[in-house]
Amino acid sequence: MKELGISTKKDLFNQAMTLLEWAVMERKAGRIIASIDEAHDQYKQVLLPAVERVAPRSKNPGELAATPVRDSALAKK
Repeated sequence: MKELGISTKKDLFNQAMTLLEWAVMERKAGRIIASIDEAHDQYKQVLLPAVERVAPRSKNPGELAATPVRDSALAKK
């Protein structure tokens, strides 16, 4: 907690809840939560079971809803 400048468990909890609530809203909107490695043009999807429960289901039953790690050509905007 010291590295983050968070001094109380209450502040830590509030920060964690803010991040979790954001992740839930993003998954409900059909977006993935990911860490982007811009230097190598790759991303790694973050999978949290509770968050994945709110993700829209794929319309194609053969399509996987999520994969732990993917490489992609990230579009530069």
